[in-house]
Amino acid sequence: MSRTRSVRLRLSSPPWIDAWPVGLRPSSLVGTPEGVELRYAPPSGSWVGLRVRVTPTGLDVGVVPSAFPDHVAVERLRLAVARRLERSGPQARAWARRVVALCVTLSAEQDAGAVDGVLAAARRLCVEEAAPGREEIVALERALGAARAAAPLGLLACAAGDVEQARSLWMSLESGETLASRVALAVRDAIIGLQATIDPEALELTRLARDDSEHSRCGLLLFSLGRPGAALPHFLAAYRQERTWFALEFIARAAAASGDAAPLERALDEPRSCDELGPAQQVELADALIEAHAHARAEQLLREAHARWPDALEVRLRLAELALWRLRLGEARTLAEAAAERDPEDARALKIIGAAAFLDGDPRTALDRLERAYALAPDDREIRLWRAEVLFALGERRRAGQAIVEKGFDNQATWQLLRALIEGSDRAETLHGGTSYNFRLLLRDVFADSQTPLRFDDDARSLALLRRALSRIGGNRSPQMTFTVGDERRLVSASHVIAPRTRATSLQERLFVDPPEVVLAAFDELARDQAEAPYGITYGAEVRLWLGDYAGALARFERAWQERRTRWGYVGSGAALMLLERGDEALARWEEGRAYFDYLPEEATFAYRGELWRKRGELERAATELEHAVAHNPARLGAWVNLALLQLERGERATQAIAQVSARAPILCGEVARELAVALDSNMSEETWRELLARALIKMRGNRSSKIHTFVDARGRLRVLSAEHAASWVRFAATSAQLARDDIAQAVIDHLLSQPG
Repeated sequence: MSRTRSVRLRLSSPPWIDAWPVGLRPSSLVGTPEGVELRYAPPSGSWVGLRVRVTPTGLDVGVVPSAFPDHVAVERLRLAVARRLERSGPQARAWARRVVALCVTLSAEQDAGAVDGVLAAARRLCVEEAAPGREEIVALERALGAARAAAPLGLLACAAGDVEQARSLWMSLESGETLASRVALAVRDAIIGLQATIDPEALELTRLARDDSEHSRCGLLLFSLGRPGAALPHFLAAYRQERTWFALEFIARAAAASGDAAPLERALDEPRSCDELGPAQQVELADALIEAHAHARAEQLLREAHARWPDALEVRLRLAELALWRLRLGEARTLAEAAAERDPEDARALKIIGAAAFLDGDPRTALDRLERAYALAPDDREIRLWRAEVLFALGERRRAGQAIVEKGFDNQATWQLLRALIEGSDRAETLHGGTSYNFRLLLRDVFADSQTPLRFDDDARSLALLRRALSRIGGNRSPQMTFTVGDERRLVSASHVIAPRTRATSLQERLFVDPPEVVLAAFDELARDQAEAPYGITYGAEVRLWLGDYAGALARFERAWQERRTRWGYVGSGAALMLLERGDEALARWEEGRAYFDYLPEEATFAYRGELWRKRGELERAATELEHAVAHNPARLGAWVNLALLQLERGERATQAIAQVSARAPILCGEVARELAVALDSNMSEETWRELLARALIKMRGNRSSKIHTFVDARGRLRVLSAEHAASWVRFAATSAQLARDDIAQAVIDHLLSQPG
């Protein structure tokens, strides 16, 4: 006798249940070998489940245990459903018996050969969780039709890492009637770099999601597409039905990403919201509240957690950091010193103690603690900022100047302000010309509430403004800048204070969610708003290179170079000139750049110049440039494409370069392979690879970026991809595989229930 697995298969609602009064219609139905479960999702939260069992005399209705508090209401619902099933008579009993029989067959541990056709395929995919093979695809397409089977099969193929099979299956997918098909369409477009073109109406998924699991998948899709605000209602709906950490964690992430703490605060106000959470999860929620600008609620959450877990180091230190931000120096030191007593080599505790000592007028003690912290965590940006600031205050300007530039700070606004103060105090010329627009624009944002315009015609006034700005920031040197306000030193968000270059890079990243014309218009607006800085011009011009608008890009890069002598002025104008086949002028421009700048080892000039030498047949020169480019910035896809072409032109195998291109640009390579009607595999000839790479480079237009990879497809659409783009959507499909399995099971059971007998 075969045993059965514990499986749960989603069902479509039969017409006779759809005819029930609204309050009795379940939001979802699940078939099991034991019976059919009806799940309800009341607006008040939690869920209610009823289990219908088939008995020799009819149907028995019981209650599935849940956290729903009103047991009287649940009993009324049970009795009402039992009466409806009794009225439905033989129809309901026959349906329930067939559902249970099919579930038993699907879940039975017996030889797969004993189960025929579509049922065997459904069992392998939905119960055994196998990846779709040719046999399963044929069986499901024959039974359900290619269009109905395409969405879930493609999702499962994608989850297994076979993006090309997924895309092949999705070719017949044109519209989304089911939740799985809507998700599949979105993943199909996103994985090939067309997420900005997805119709917002296609992402209206609320009415298709039936329970907490499906709401969670919808939320995750929207969050992954860069739409955190649209994701929040789904995560909230999931959390109301089932108090899972997954839903609450993503409410927190979406709230932080959208800058809207209200949904997270509502979730935290739900009964039992934090009962089962540990200290690390409480800190994660507090961090999300901080990013969403709800500092008071974050502090409240941390204080409650500290009272509950007084020995939890992470809670103690996060609370100490918030106290430091608010200049509550005694509390910050007390909390941090208690942590340091337990672990004298806790760099974070030493940082807090040192920063509090400095702000309390004891720079010597501060430097001692910060030097110890720096030795323990030399890459910690906050430690390095505090250390540079204390060195400067102690008059050690040379060491302070070295400390503020020795490693990257990811263009953090606080770093820009402190660097301007340190360097401007030592060399007044840094307060004028050059890149002084960085600190001036930041000061404009810091003092946006000032009634009088800021003036920078006096060095002493500029330095005083920089000191005032740092004072306004209080004890916070984190990327989440805050101001301290009022006598109570309340924290308010300073998220509007953003380094000029960061504004520009963030705009380029908007290409993942907005059409190019919208992004270019935003760059034009940024260039007008920050006329002193070149970034609105140069970063927008770089996007024009990616689109193939070389003349438009050249005009803008030329303006930036002639007016400001900025680095991307010569890099970008040289690139545009090369792409316009004005190679001698390009070389002259790059050489002109040397008169003003030392080339950065990782800058794009080496990739562009190597490409120019390759096209001119100067292969040794090209090799020197391109090998330098990939060695110092391995993520620069365009350099790898050119290096592979160069090596093939020299009669070399180009194995490593081709492997790099294949790994970094699977979507682009697949697109060109389809155009060439060749299979993208290890059997491709070197001549085919050369043709594929040459076409790929044409599609890339002027993009030689190491961060955002783009190409223009045969229909003129800009495809926008990150370095880990395909892999990230494969991971998403893997987390959503159950949605596909549910859809297949539901479709197969619907199909079999519709058959006679």
